[in-house]
Amino acid sequence: MSLFSPCGPTWQQIKQSGVCSPSSFLRLRSFASSNSAEPRASGPQGCGQILSGEVVTDRRSRFQAHIARVNSVDHVESIVTQIRARKDMKKATHQMVAYRLSNGVSARDDGGEGGAGDRILSLLERMNQTDIVAIVTRWYGGVPLGGDRFRIITSVVKKLIESKKIE
Repeated sequence: MSLFSPCGPTWQQIKQSGVCSPSSFLRLRSFASSNSAEPRASGPQGCGQILSGEVVTDRRSRFQAHIARVNSVDHVESIVTQIRARKDMKKATHQMVAYRLSNGVSARDDGGEGGAGDRILSLLERMNQTDIVAIVTRWYGGVPLGGDRFRIITSVVKKLIESKKIE
């Protein structure tokens, strides 16, 4: 019997398995309770397939968007955990997250990039997207980008949503 479901682990399973450190678990839990050119897909079919966009580089900083269809806060947490657990994400400096559910629940996490979560959530609202989670990963390149970083963060999410219909 597998410890994790095919759609990803539940929070109880993560906590029991010891895979997630207590500080990471609390950070992710508080986030959830607060208010190539072709995308790459991963995850089992029907379980909120994760689509990842191309990596965009600007002044040595790299940005990549990820989106998935979700239907609950627990599902959002599972998707975020799956993204953060990827080997290529381990060295990321920031991971900004925003989600909107059709029941009116929404939240965001700036991931250390002050105001970025608000911008992603605002974009999801403007694009009339619900039952979706958007995660933007940034690998800091050593050169401050100022306000341009927000333009890049929102553009990588918008481009990914527009380029591929997610189910």
